Amino acid sequence: MKNDLISIFPNLALKNRADAYQFAANQIFPDDASKAHRLVIDLLDRENLGSIQVADHVILPHVEGDLIPKTKLLVIKPQTNLRKWSPSIHDVQVMVFIFLKTGESKRTKLQIIDIMRKLGKEEFIQLLLRETDAGTLSELFGVSTQS
Repeated sequence: MKNDLISIFPNLALKNRADAYQFAANQIFPDDASKAHRLVIDLLDRENLGSIQVADHVILPHVEGDLIPKTKLLVIKPQTNLRKWSPSIHDVQVMVFIFLKTGESKRTKLQIIDIMRKLGKEEFIQLLLRETDAGTLSELFGVSTQS
């Protein structure tokens, strides 16, 4: 069964935080530049509230709200490390974006909690940092690549 909650983007050409946030926002709002821009602002605002770094080289940008039409997780590995994400975050190798729709189902929230727990385990982080194959990354996050 294919999981449309999570999308994996290995080897993505990104230069910096602005590129990453714009790419992610465009995945949520591919046909609405205004809403995509609002989502980028929401991501930046959330980041200003507290660190989004969950481990060395791994960040978890996230937003919850009415603006989000459908809950979505994006796992992004840039082609090259993003050396300076922010003054306090450097050398980003993996980004796990969570866009949570207000009023999301308990089932979906439990799936997200399961992923958050995985991100809290050093073994999972090491696998995530090493792996470059899209299929293997999908398996790490419990996504079937078969329809």
